[in-house]
Amino acid sequence: MGTFPKDIQKKIAVEVQGGQLPLFDFQYEEALCKNCQELVAVPVLRFMERQKTFLGKCPNCGSETGRLNLQEGSKADCPGCGGCLEIQDTGHWD
Repeated sequence: MGTFPKDIQKKIAVEVQGGQLPLFDFQYEEALCKNCQELVAVPVLRFMERQKTFLGKCPNCGSETGRLNLQEGSKADCPGCGGCLEIQDTGHWD
């Protein structure tokens, strides 16, 4: 949980309070900062059974971010420079 700011850590703690740790998925994903408009990688924690997702804040300015929801192999315009983005996974962890 240390990769998330304190306010998000508190929200996560509420979700897991009083029971077993729910089934979850954690990874870093591409996101767009709503303030500085930078393309950044942020931590994303999903509780699978509860359909609850926690998205980290911009590592540059600490502002809220928005997910880009791009799939591997897809292409899109870069929100920062307007160039072409191509999504590729660089590895999988067990």
